[in-house]
Amino acid sequence: MYVSKSDFLQALTITEEDFTVAGLGTVRIKPLSLADRAAIQRKYTSKDGQIDVLEMQMAALLAGLVEPKLTTDDVAALKVGRPSVVDAITLRIMETSGMGDTETFEKKVGSGS
Repeated sequence: MYVSKSDFLQALTITEEDFTVAGLGTVRIKPLSLADRAAIQRKYTSKDGQIDVLEMQMAALLAGLVEPKLTTDDVAALKVGRPSVVDAITLRIMETSGMGDTETFEKKVGSGS
């Protein structure tokens, strides 16, 4: 038996989750919608396929971090902050949004410090 249309659409509902970051505490995150994910990927991927990983990471973090809510005004602090904290949160948002796995992400930005 196949899943019903109603069950299928219900499964697509974006749900928030608490995510605990070592050395920081718990934040609230959500996956990106398909539209948000596509817009971020399009904006930060050049015509020749090169990805601006840092800017894509910042955009995904701003879109997926629910609490504390950050804005573009906070990006400068994120860029000079502890990579391990930023990477942990961004990685979880990207994983739940279908934007790659841990191994791929860490090859691009490193495992943090």
